[in-house]
Amino acid sequence: PYTLGVSVSRSVGGHEQSGYFSPIIERNSTVPISRVERYAPVRDGQKLLTLRIYQGESPRVAGNVLLGEIEVPLRPGLPRDDNECDVRFTYDVNGLLQVEVPRVADGVRHEKVLKRLETAMEPAEIS
Repeated sequence: PYTLGVSVSRSVGGHEQSGYFSPIIERNSTVPISRVERYAPVRDGQKLLTLRIYQGESPRVAGNVLLGEIEVPLRPGLPRDDNECDVRFTYDVNGLLQVEVPRVADGVRHEKVLKRLETAMEPAEIS
């Protein structure tokens, strides 16, 4: 019932401000659903992209619920546009959220599965 997305930084008046919510799957979408958005690191030469995953409706992540995070190592020394990543959220009827993050340039993929917070599933049930 809630929007799912990630925390992003934005340039406001030439200064970087973090903590904005970027939706990937909008609330009340028909399940199962899979959506993808493309993101770039904030700075040239950045070595790691940390994606914090939230649910909620606030434009700022402080008003939303943190579900988890995934870290994606970036290729060092490259401009930010050469280190873009596609972030795919796939949400199923069992309340599992699969987060896949391939780097656009080379396809190296990182993945995380988050279980529904209200459910006490064992790790073996998720695989």
